[in-house]
Amino acid sequence: MLIFSQSPPSPDITEIRAAYDIGSGSIKTIEARVDTANHRILEVLHKQDYIVPFRSDLEKNADGSFSVAVKNQAMTVLMQAKAKYSQAKQHRAVATAAFRSAKNGESFAKE
Repeated sequence: MLIFSQSPPSPDITEIRAAYDIGSGSIKTIEARVDTANHRILEVLHKQDYIVPFRSDLEKNADGSFSVAVKNQAMTVLMQAKAKYSQAKQHRAVATAAFRSAKNGESFAKE
């Protein structure tokens, strides 16, 4: 007699994560339930875009740095999003070329 057994299914490992896409003219935020074993988004819980004029701010400043005003605006957006996405176990951000070209981009990204 042959008996076939199935191996147990892989555990459903999920967690809530938040991501921030810091672009040239906006910050896009997303909070999602993620399957960490298969690296897939299972459900988007929240998603929002905020206008933050990084590129145009750089063009206005002769020294090639972000102004205090745009830094404050961005930090307010990020702090509000982080508070809104308080269930997230991980928060990750990526920034675009505006941060690479700004004289204070790297130090601002570390804040």
